[in-house]
Amino acid sequence: MVFHLETVSECILCGSPKIKIISDKKRICRCLECGHLFDSPRPDLDSIARFYSRQGKYDMCAAEPEPMHQYWLKKRDYLCGLAIKGSKLLDVGAGVGTFLKEVTHHFDCTGTELSDEGVKVAKDRFGLNLMCGPFEDVVLDKASFDVVTMFQTMEHFLWPKKTIEKVSLLIKTGGLLHISLPNEAPYSMRRIIPSILGKIGVKKYRRFAELGISALNPNEIDEIHLSHFSPTALCKVLRQNGFEILDSGPDFLDPFTN
Repeated sequence: MVFHLETVSECILCGSPKIKIISDKKRICRCLECGHLFDSPRPDLDSIARFYSRQGKYDMCAAEPEPMHQYWLKKRDYLCGLAIKGSKLLDVGAGVGTFLKEVTHHFDCTGTELSDEGVKVAKDRFGLNLMCGPFEDVVLDKASFDVVTMFQTMEHFLWPKKTIEKVSLLIKTGGLLHISLPNEAPYSMRRIIPSILGKIGVKKYRRFAELGISALNPNEIDEIHLSHFSPTALCKVLRQNGFEILDSGPDFLDPFTN
């Protein structure tokens, strides 16, 4: 498919205009204020929506391999232990609802999803009615959720700063925000190893040669990641929006996520 690209002139996480191109391919930028890494130029919202709405995009998720199923069960037990039964939960970027279907017995659940295909699979496979469309455009009552979850979604947002600002308005005082992200901190071996192998000419890893981050190629990728988060940058913007950080670092259920 063809991506329509757009260029940004400020940090998508903190809004600072002090950014620097650090990739030889001129795709990856770093914010000189908060240190956040992000793609520019990047696919626009319409391109992202079309990419994730392709027929069959979520076939594997709907089939739910057993390791993934066990992951969601552990997440369910963890979050159910933190919030009383009947609490209102919002899952942002719910995919096909594989997490939500596990917690409907405990929480009053709402889910949002950009992908038409994801929403359809969630309905057909699990009987879930997700709110479809960009999260920024979804209309929800302020201060109405006890728990907000974002599993592997923040890296897809065009403007994660605005996403966090909206979440801060939707969550109740004392509410819980749980974010899971790809572990792409600079010290991550997941980034360093492909980068080294790419630089020394190993063909399989050449597209990872710069910082260990894959070049955006619609014919090769399974996901579109617009941000490459470090815990430091994310925690900083969360605190700026009124959140207290209770825990951060590698996910105890999956060392490849934060």
